[in-house]
Amino acid sequence: MPMRLSNNTIAVLRNFSKINTGLRFEKGYRLRIMDKYKNLLAEAMLDEECPADAYLYHLKDFLSLIATSENPLQLTFDTTASDDFPHGSIAIQEVETLNRIGSMAFCDPAYVKTPPKNQPSVEKDLAFDLTAADLAYLTTRPEKRKSEIRICSSGDTVRLEKIIDHSILGLIEVRKTVPDTAPFGCVIKTEHLKCLMSGPYSVHIAKKGVGHFLYKGFPLEYWIALGVEKQKTPDVPSCLPRQ
Repeated sequence: MPMRLSNNTIAVLRNFSKINTGLRFEKGYRLRIMDKYKNLLAEAMLDEECPADAYLYHLKDFLSLIATSENPLQLTFDTTASDDFPHGSIAIQEVETLNRIGSMAFCDPAYVKTPPKNQPSVEKDLAFDLTAADLAYLTTRPEKRKSEIRICSSGDTVRLEKIIDHSILGLIEVRKTVPDTAPFGCVIKTEHLKCLMSGPYSVHIAKKGVGHFLYKGFPLEYWIALGVEKQKTPDVPSCLPRQ
């Protein structure tokens, strides 16, 4: 059964290509990806059902191939081994004309980093909303300069500071969506926030060192490792749960 590609699914695939070069297609409606350092995990629920488990070595090549047609597309999965495709292949066709755009080989699963089976558990030690404009402001930075976002909560507000070369370049303040939470501070790498799809988010921060970003548009979520200020909480882990 071919899998049709909706605009949402194509948007998710393009976004996921920022996180890692390889991708595992997972049988069902769920699609997940993790960066090579296990600091960023993303998960989306697709509009279409994927018919099989399969692995793509280079997601950007696949996106370049589907971009050659402006018409609605569908994917046909062939997971049987052959001389040309030892791990099977994926064929791309136009839905209406059945014109074949091309095919790509699946790869050995060992070449693709796969996320853990279970989602990280994130308690709402701190919660707030980010608009698309907020996110765009926080992720804009001078070229080739390392930066991070410092998140500090106090009272009813959350302060998000853009830190570049240990200096505050600018800041925004937003209101907490969960009241009566204790003061809390952490940092998040700007490069991780730049991997998020543009749009508004509900954000949940856990003191154990994980930020949960829930996209407000369709089912799309990210879990990002946080750094917690050492003088406040020196024993907080700085990575997502491993497999």
